[in-house]
Amino acid sequence: MSISSVFEAEAMKLVVQEAHEEVASSLKAFSVRVPESTVLVMDNLARELRCSRNDVAMMILTTGCYDAAKAVTRVMSAPEDNVEFFLSLIGHTLSAVQAEVAFGAVPVELTQPTKDAE
Repeated sequence: MSISSVFEAEAMKLVVQEAHEEVASSLKAFSVRVPESTVLVMDNLARELRCSRNDVAMMILTTGCYDAAKAVTRVMSAPEDNVEFFLSLIGHTLSAVQAEVAFGAVPVELTQPTKDAE
């Protein structure tokens, strides 16, 4: 292993540690039982992504929760009420524009700054 790769690995560890410290203050712990095969998949993902099993679980749960909230919103609310219902499910962690983009009410291009605005 070269010296530069050792320094690079140490730098990555520091970046990950700082990110964990920033996020840790807002995280809530809970436990869940999953099949051993699921844990094996999570361990393999963690190894490939160079993160912890906990990080993999957090990514999966976060993405899955937002996807589930979108699916429930589409089924349980009228199209004109989608954004408001979605925001009520997720606790208003997104802006209304971000929620509208999630439902295709506002094309993503319209949320990007234009050259004229710069």
